[in-house]
Amino acid sequence: MAWDPEDAGRVYLGNDGGVYRSEVNGAPPWIKGTYQPFTQFYSVDVSQQDSARMVGGAQDNGALRSYPNAWNTYGGGDGEEALINPTDQQNVFACSQYGDCVRSTNGGDFSSPIGFTVSDRRNWFTPLQFDPSNPQVMYYGGNLLNRSTTNGVSWTVISPDLTGGPGRDPIYPFGTMTTVAAARTDGNVILVGTDDGRVWRTPDLGAHWTRQTDADLPAIWVTRVTIDPGDASVAYATFSGFRTADHAPYVARTGDGGTTWTDVSGNLPKAPVNDLIVRGSALFVATDVGVYRSTDGGATWLTVGTGLPNVPVTDIEVGSATNVLVAATFGRGMWTVPLP
Repeated sequence: MAWDPEDAGRVYLGNDGGVYRSEVNGAPPWIKGTYQPFTQFYSVDVSQQDSARMVGGAQDNGALRSYPNAWNTYGGGDGEEALINPTDQQNVFACSQYGDCVRSTNGGDFSSPIGFTVSDRRNWFTPLQFDPSNPQVMYYGGNLLNRSTTNGVSWTVISPDLTGGPGRDPIYPFGTMTTVAAARTDGNVILVGTDDGRVWRTPDLGAHWTRQTDADLPAIWVTRVTIDPGDASVAYATFSGFRTADHAPYVARTGDGGTTWTDVSGNLPKAPVNDLIVRGSALFVATDVGVYRSTDGGATWLTVGTGLPNVPVTDIEVGSATNVLVAATFGRGMWTVPLP
């Protein structure tokens, strides 16, 4: 908070929602800066019909959308998960903290709460995801995994508690899912990751779950699970040791449906890895120090593009319409780069 030495009564305030100004020593109204290129985004999604159409969840700024003419809010609270239906860009979702989510069928002009979900605990950033082969099917993870076949209108629990439960590590006080992925080529295969370091896989739509165990799967916060869009037996998991001051990059791959996992972090810099996407034969990861690409299965990684600020990248997506990669950063807004 700072007073303007040249204008008595004018005071500026900075907080996790941006920068504000009062002309009367802090009395209302507070005027918010309209252009703030330091928004803290948790997520991004891109329309598969129009790559200029983006949504993202932002700290203390709700869910934001880039349309119809400029960035504006379509969901309140702390913006968390934000999604665009891959086959219908008018069908969008917005979540605030701890999994309070809404759905819209008109691009976000009007929204209503999603159907009732069952969980004892929900993460600050509660994962909500489409089934990549059928957007009528959705997944929502608390400590229990919920599945919808009605585009989020109604839900059914398809898992037991996939966290540590009552005996969970006290360093992770919640015990919640942080990431969910369904296989494009086999809708029965689902992977989830949790904040207490667990990766689980089901081959039969939740009838049976197997915890993935391997020396290359660290028991720390799972940031993302990703299933190869062309092969349900190939998957990746990324992790963050931020809470325990572990700076190593963790990226693991399985090629046999989770029986074994291999470290594919290669030459990534020492920083948490927050997301991974597969585009053909290339892998892209979002880290706390930028975006990297590998074309040799993770043996070597190169920086993607130039000019991206050295800030945490929390989420990455690619708009298929123009092959543009969009990066959500926690502190410098959204950035884009065209891919080869």
